[in-house]
Amino acid sequence: MRIFVSNLSSALGAEIAKQIKDCEVVGAVEHLKQIQSTKKRLIENRSAELVETSLAADDPNDAFVESPVVAYSDKHNVGLLLKRCDVAIYSILDDPDGIIEALKTFDEGNSGDKLFIAISSVLTWAKTPVPAPRPEDWTGHREETFKTRKPARKYAEYKAIETQVLSARREGLTTLVIAPGLIYGGAQSSLHAILRNAWLHPEEDVVVPSVLDNKGANVLPMISVYDLARVVAKAAVASPPPSTSYLIAVDKSQSTLREVCGAISEALGSGGLRDVDAAEAEEMLVREKSMAYLQLNLRFDTRGGAMEALEIEWTHEFGLVANIKQVAEDYIKSMDLRPLRAVVLGPPQVGKSHLSAFLAKTYYLPHLTPSSVAADLLMTANLDDHLVNLREEVKKFRLNLKDLPEPLLTELIRWKLMAPVCRNQGYVLDGLPMTVDQAKGMFFVAAPDSTGDESKEGEAADEGKENDDDESKPGDDGAAAKDKPNSPNVYVPNRVIVLDAVRSLLEARAQNLSQEEAEKTGNTDAEFTRRYDLFKHESSATNQVGVVAYWERDQNVDVLELVLDSEEMYHSKKHFVDPIAKYMEQGGKPFNFHPTPEEVDAAQRELDAQMVRQPLWTDRVVMLCRPRKPRRSRSARQKPSRRN
Repeated sequence: MRIFVSNLSSALGAEIAKQIKDCEVVGAVEHLKQIQSTKKRLIENRSAELVETSLAADDPNDAFVESPVVAYSDKHNVGLLLKRCDVAIYSILDDPDGIIEALKTFDEGNSGDKLFIAISSVLTWAKTPVPAPRPEDWTGHREETFKTRKPARKYAEYKAIETQVLSARREGLTTLVIAPGLIYGGAQSSLHAILRNAWLHPEEDVVVPSVLDNKGANVLPMISVYDLARVVAKAAVASPPPSTSYLIAVDKSQSTLREVCGAISEALGSGGLRDVDAAEAEEMLVREKSMAYLQLNLRFDTRGGAMEALEIEWTHEFGLVANIKQVAEDYIKSMDLRPLRAVVLGPPQVGKSHLSAFLAKTYYLPHLTPSSVAADLLMTANLDDHLVNLREEVKKFRLNLKDLPEPLLTELIRWKLMAPVCRNQGYVLDGLPMTVDQAKGMFFVAAPDSTGDESKEGEAADEGKENDDDESKPGDDGAAAKDKPNSPNVYVPNRVIVLDAVRSLLEARAQNLSQEEAEKTGNTDAEFTRRYDLFKHESSATNQVGVVAYWERDQNVDVLELVLDSEEMYHSKKHFVDPIAKYMEQGGKPFNFHPTPEEVDAAQRELDAQMVRQPLWTDRVVMLCRPRKPRRSRSARQKPSRRN
């Protein structure tokens, strides 16, 4: 059997192909550059039995096609491929204009029984009323009543296409419309805007994007992209094909919009929710098309329906809210949202703060210093009791934070490292930790006591556990387990940059400070010497218990060490700029939705303001120094455009 999938570039199309191992999958992609990688993925997904059967086939039509993947814009080759298939899978929402033409082309293909599956949406039920009067035992619309469905005006086109597909059903050509709920999971989700905003602005309450007066009490029929792919794949390979012509595909949850937003906020944000007024809601609908889908209010009862007969293996049977942790992790992975957690270390006056500020600005990360974190704590309301006590202690040292006792400094930094923004996006920690004990204090939370009680802080930190390579082995006894080093359970760094420079250069920089600045920044002669000696001790190659060795050996972090011999090296692309950029972007430049449209607008306003402030004579100098463009001949200027 050969199955055509119309959009192998989409998350759903790729997952459908992944689920079909015992049939040859062919299809189309959006861009030419995707052809080879998609072809390779399809070939690798084939089962060994399928490969053996194809190689042993006597009929050339049973052998694998030479070009299983074509560009969707190449209508000729798409048509040729369609005609050679037994099953075709198309999405009405992806290509409402081309699906009927594809159905006609498919019908003209090889002889034999054929199945055409059109994936639609429950959007075509948007205005279907609840039975009146409502029976006491009514639990939702059923798929056998699909002929009574009523779409909103903007979804009427989808229903019309569904009707055309269903009308094409005849002997030898089976047509099936699958109407899934709102799709979540992967990178292409109906909830993308909410997930993105929760991840991007975790300190803010998640907006409940309801334009109705019910504040998000509307019920959303939903299904995971992975479960929908299983439904479609099962229907495609079923023998005989499904007897029904219309199938509702939803999970068993009946969660409201507010419950969905609350779960996302708990997993990725602050846990809080915010309602919007009518004007803001309308603005969101204009800005985010998917927000319109979230205004649905539908219940479906699929008990005894066609989906049950397919007996799929569910991944999210009870919905998003019940599986929010996995859904959030899947979204982060699918969007490649890799947090950058960087630590910048070095002796006094080496330029740690300048580099940290640069990295924070370049990669849109929080720049953490004792002063910035203390300011955040002092401005934070609604703290737990132990954090209120910490805030009161920090307040005593707010005018001279360099005198903050180390236990308080450690607890202060750890509080910020556990914040949602650092969990989601990462951070740049400026000049800390200076010692191994300090590192352990910042990135480890004490285990619960023997009674099993655990602080809320410990529970939150446990969720951030990473790099745990110390799993118990068979035969390990309790004593051995106790001797093992604890695994980090606060969001540990994955980048450690160590700057160093000749002492004479650093001393010269310190001597350029005023006495007041030197005292304020800890760069008096005595303090400079103490801090310099501490750094040299902790970073020495011979010190196997120093902080640099700790990151490399105990935490498996590749440390970047740069030694600068002169001021000129700070401006060297080869020796300073490029090594840092390469180190920070190993594995690919991180993606974190920045710059946002608001940040782009702000940058443009700042640029415009600078141009306004620029003296007039500067503009004249620029104009005078700008090389003139060569004059073109009249014939060249009048040459007509070649564009169609």
